[in-house]
Amino acid sequence: MGDLATDNDASRLRAAGVPVVQITTGTVCHLEAAMVSRALSKLKLENLDLLIIEKRRQFGLPSRL
Repeated sequence: MGDLATDNDASRLRAAGVPVVQITTGTVCHLEAAMVSRALSKLKLENLDLLIIEKRRQFGLPSRL
């Protein structure tokens, strides 16, 4: 779960029993491969049937198509 500064969404998922790793991107508006790689190393991938990588769009940031 990627976010600029908070782990609010990840905390809600974690409370529901979902294995989740927060990626706080800081001043960067996008997820970078190295960020995702570090997060993946914190999960037991062999125990997962499905992996979702989500970057929540922040209001006020331009979207790119």
